[in-house]
Amino acid sequence: MDLKEKNQLGLEIIDISHWYYQLKYQLLKKFIDKNFSKSTLNPITILDVGCGAGIFLRELAKDYHSLQWKFIGYDYYFDELPLSPDLRLHFVKELPENLKVDAVLFMDVIEHVPSELEFFNNLLTKINTKDNPIKAFITVPAFMHLWSPHDVFLNHYRRYTKKTLASGISQFIKIETQYFFYATIYPLVLVIRFFNRILHRKVKSNLKPTPVLINKALILFLSIEKKLNIYNKIAGVTLVAEGTIKKS
Repeated sequence: MDLKEKNQLGLEIIDISHWYYQLKYQLLKKFIDKNFSKSTLNPITILDVGCGAGIFLRELAKDYHSLQWKFIGYDYYFDELPLSPDLRLHFVKELPENLKVDAVLFMDVIEHVPSELEFFNNLLTKINTKDNPIKAFITVPAFMHLWSPHDVFLNHYRRYTKKTLASGISQFIKIETQYFFYATIYPLVLVIRFFNRILHRKVKSNLKPTPVLINKALILFLSIEKKLNIYNKIAGVTLVAEGTIKKS
């Protein structure tokens, strides 16, 4: 979760109940389950780059509480490091040298950096990419035609297509699949963003607290979409990529 959106939603306690984050977390969990069996006897380390409020890592730590996995949240924008009662989960403002991890999450982070090349070059000098394969899970906002004051508020530099995302990261990550998500709400978002632009609406996030029944309905509809998400190569509000970090 972006820290600016956390403040806008007025959240004191971080949870995963908002439909937008709930469904994005379900995609992440699907990725984790596919690549790392729960029955594994070997502990793994998951690094969340640009973790913000740490909402996804906290939920992973809960769901995989019986395993000796390690979760690291990294964000150099931390004013104060978040605390966690779970000793397997901790947050850092700087990464140590030669960090060994099994998976790296880039959830709504790459669009915040001026240069993907510089970002990955700096990051991967800290991570040991020579030993075991490192899986990567990437989410970014889709399509520049959805650009709006929401993106300005969140300090985005760009939105992506499959082609532009591949161009930005393929030097560092071998992409194994790309697909779109939130296709169910794509037409509505397209209309809202269009009018926000032409009416020069105030720069702010579109994310708002959602009434309970609407929140549940959106989770239901989008959960159905999630079952078919890997086949959606056409349109959505978010673009997802899964792959493996290339060895240096």
